[in-house]
Amino acid sequence: MNLKDGFYLSAYLHIDPLAHMTETSVRHDQNISLWKKDGENLKLITYWELERITGKKQHDQSFYCLDHARKFINKLLADHHLSLDDIEEVWGTPGLEKQYPTVVRDEYEAFTFHCLGHLFSALLMDSRIFYQETVICLAIDAGPDFAVKNDNSRYLYCGSVSKAGKIIDMFPVASPGIIWELARNFFGLREGTLMALANASTSEIFDFNYPHLVLIYDENSSEEQVSRYFFSLVTAVNSLQEEDEGVRFSGFDKRFTKRDNRISMVMKEIQKQTNYIMQNNLDQIITRYHLEPKKVYLAMAGGSVLNCPTNSSIMRRYRFKGFLAPPCVSDTGLSLGIALYSFYHNMNHICFTLKNAYYGECDNALDEITNSEEFKPFIKKVDCVSLERVIKDLQNEPIIWFNGASEIGPRSLGNRSILGNPANSKTKVILNTIKQRQWWRPVAPIIIEEDVYEWFQDSYPTHYMLHTFRIRKSKRDLVPSILHLDDTARVQTMSRIDNPDLYEVLQEWKHQTKIPIICNTSLNDRGEPIVNTIKEALNFALRKGIHIAYINCKRVELQMHEEYAFKTPYKRREFIKAGTNDVNKYNPDNLQPEEIGLYYSSGNINRMLDLNNSIDRRTLRKIARKIRGKTNDLFASLQEELFNEENEQGSEI
Repeated sequence: MNLKDGFYLSAYLHIDPLAHMTETSVRHDQNISLWKKDGENLKLITYWELERITGKKQHDQSFYCLDHARKFINKLLADHHLSLDDIEEVWGTPGLEKQYPTVVRDEYEAFTFHCLGHLFSALLMDSRIFYQETVICLAIDAGPDFAVKNDNSRYLYCGSVSKAGKIIDMFPVASPGIIWELARNFFGLREGTLMALANASTSEIFDFNYPHLVLIYDENSSEEQVSRYFFSLVTAVNSLQEEDEGVRFSGFDKRFTKRDNRISMVMKEIQKQTNYIMQNNLDQIITRYHLEPKKVYLAMAGGSVLNCPTNSSIMRRYRFKGFLAPPCVSDTGLSLGIALYSFYHNMNHICFTLKNAYYGECDNALDEITNSEEFKPFIKKVDCVSLERVIKDLQNEPIIWFNGASEIGPRSLGNRSILGNPANSKTKVILNTIKQRQWWRPVAPIIIEEDVYEWFQDSYPTHYMLHTFRIRKSKRDLVPSILHLDDTARVQTMSRIDNPDLYEVLQEWKHQTKIPIICNTSLNDRGEPIVNTIKEALNFALRKGIHIAYINCKRVELQMHEEYAFKTPYKRREFIKAGTNDVNKYNPDNLQPEEIGLYYSSGNINRMLDLNNSIDRRTLRKIARKIRGKTNDLFASLQEELFNEENEQGSEI
């Protein structure tokens, strides 16, 4: 089947009145992408992440009904003088699509629709490489959603090997994501925080010798195996006392609380298991298909690929020819993968390259906003950009850098950023204070691509901040604010092609300071999605006492910060919500979000039950109660004895 030329829409959304009214998370990080097809050529026009629009971090609220979803999408399309009536096909969301790609289940029925979306987002992000090279591709995360009813897949995570544009095999793989999800839920900390804490504290357990995990592909078996491992690990760390220092563990790092030290020890072990699981996957694939890594590209997608230390460990170990992963590597990239799969399946040949990260929304209303009654009193002056002035501003204090289209994915990559001086040891302290983060949280560096080898060991280009490198000893004291406490950094390399405006700043910074690096952290407050509009950026600057914002190549100097009345992030677009009148109609048994969430996150339960059936709803409640009881029994004592206790504070230096 060949597709018509025209516009296409891929939407990773969810529409369901029950999930909407109970605010049950079914699909998080919801996103939409608009495409144009012209013969074999595919153009990604705009990428919308709903969290940037609604302000709800990792936006996971379902639409109440199809009409609400259509109205929301049509407002977005209106900026391109389009509506859904102008779209040839819509893919990815049951109920919204014009022709749902059932071929996904027919062709690769052993794998979930969710993991196939991840797989193809990496596999086809550069069609030239796909058609000319050999590629190993892995889709790994914590687990799929089952919003697609009658998904009969057996495997939660998948891999593939392709040669010269032909997928020669697809197979199940193991994912460490399920371990990180368990740790996140148990400690109440996001995976990025846990990963940073693992590297920050020096505390390390010596005598934990649990066997390596070789995860079974069945969801229930994997969960049981991971729970036993996690219980054993936390119990071992929990038993450590001061008198065990130097024998069973390295001792408590005095800069941190005992609780943070114990979490760090747990996460160090989990990081080791993560590396082993991924190495085991790759060893099997390389052996089975007789591959020579230095001649093979590795492509990966899924939330687990945000684990920079693992990505770097893999590349050092195997020396693959190249690494492919989109900036929207988490569920934020599923509309990308769904679209690429659908185009690939329905066309003889595709031509597409994800050229950079900047496919989000633009905001070109600076003049209008700075002259508005709302912001004019706080604008001291607006000037054109001068590279010399940018450097002077950076040397004085952190600045806001807002330019062009926003990045796609969960990380700020230079267009919605706060930039700072890496040579000033106070910069990290200032940025972490501005963003209300722990003192030990690292600040990422952007480095001129051709200089990365000189500054970091075992390094290579990494445009989307997906790898961690150790700084060379001779450079360590020159850039204290971009280093983790273990002298590594989560690096973003930048070339002129990637981002011409910011690259010029980097070049001028290097010319004046001899350092090709600038501190970069995302432009957002704690719990807030990355800033999407100029009004949100100015609100942030005024609340946080930031004096200079560079917006679309204009220098905006702010004043009277203390008179700015708003103390919270700028209100974003209102998400369409239904009234409560239909609650009894759609939820007569008063199912709770955790029960409904279980239904949508378990393929076995989803296939077995129908929420329109009253008997099935009661059965779901019994299953959820049984699972909850088992989990509570397993971890309740650990929570009480250790990880909720108040420990003495470390010295925040």
